[in-house]
Amino acid sequence: MSLIDFLIGRDDLGIHDPHWVRDPDGRFWRLADVRPDEFGLARLSGVYVVWHGGVQPQWLRVGRAQNLALVLTEVRNDGALRAHEDRGGLWVTWSAVRPEFQDGVVSHLMRSLDPLLPDPRASDAAEPIPVIPPGIPPHTAGP
Repeated sequence: MSLIDFLIGRDDLGIHDPHWVRDPDGRFWRLADVRPDEFGLARLSGVYVVWHGGVQPQWLRVGRAQNLALVLTEVRNDGALRAHEDRGGLWVTWSAVRPEFQDGVVSHLMRSLDPLLPDPRASDAAEPIPVIPPGIPPHTAGP
């Protein structure tokens, strides 16, 4: 059994930690600083979360992708999301969740985070797989 199987497995072990990606300083990535092609995200399938920081941070989008580079490029160019940039910046993180578990992870995050601008391809209809969200409340600095 791999580490990912253990973390995002079918066995009900409680809430799983999907190990959200952070920058080298331990903070979450500013969306504007993410270069999907340079990060090797075209070969990575997983789940992503976008939020704005500031005084009243807010979850904006939760989704999944077979090609995180493609989806994060779309997210960077999404005018509805970019409209929140002046509210403390846009932040993003992702996790390499196995494809067969992505719908369940997204379902849990959609229900628990209630993003303002959900990915139209995302759904909360799958059986939720509880995971630890990137931060409660969303934040830009790591603990």
